[in-house]
Amino acid sequence: MNIHTLYSFLFRVTGTRRKRMKLFDDIMGPDADHRIVDIGGTPYNWQQLDIEPHVTLINKNAPSQDPQGLRSDMELVEGDATGLPFEDGEFDIAFSNSVIEHLYTRDNQVRFVTEANRVAKRIWIQTPAREFFLEPHLITPFVHWLPDTAKRRLYRNLTVWGLMNRPSAEQVDDLVDELQLLRRSDMEALFPDCEILVERWLGMPKSYIAYRR
Repeated sequence: MNIHTLYSFLFRVTGTRRKRMKLFDDIMGPDADHRIVDIGGTPYNWQQLDIEPHVTLINKNAPSQDPQGLRSDMELVEGDATGLPFEDGEFDIAFSNSVIEHLYTRDNQVRFVTEANRVAKRIWIQTPAREFFLEPHLITPFVHWLPDTAKRRLYRNLTVWGLMNRPSAEQVDDLVDELQLLRRSDMEALFPDCEILVERWLGMPKSYIAYRR
């Protein structure tokens, strides 16, 4: 089993993605006529909805993605979240799940938000909460609160991700640089015209969703 298989297993067991997509359906009310751009997404989330809107999935590695699960009303496009290859207002909704924290720098996160707002009338952007005790990418508690120097020493041998993937030192360094988890105050600053929905577990903020209807 690799780490991505474990992620999929945990999503199925906990029902996290299904519950979140139900929330998206209830709040945003997409229908079959809506055009949605899923920034960094896969077909999996859209299999959780009863309706079938037209969804454009944009990913840097789109050519290498497994097309399994793609419906006839889905399109897979290669592109960068910080410079989307679409016209202004081309979509009804810009959707993203656990992507904005992977962009290395705050400048890139700002460009991501600018692009989402540019191409869509409404947005739904989710990200894990930095305040939550479990780092979801590493499936390990507390390590994301450590200084970067400690992360570089510990990620390979003291996280589930490191033990399963056995990354090189360069891969560890890249992941430390890549992951920039957001606090609620960060989300409020990035999305000043949006409502911030807080998903909680055991009373702690688990993730944030910025949405504009």
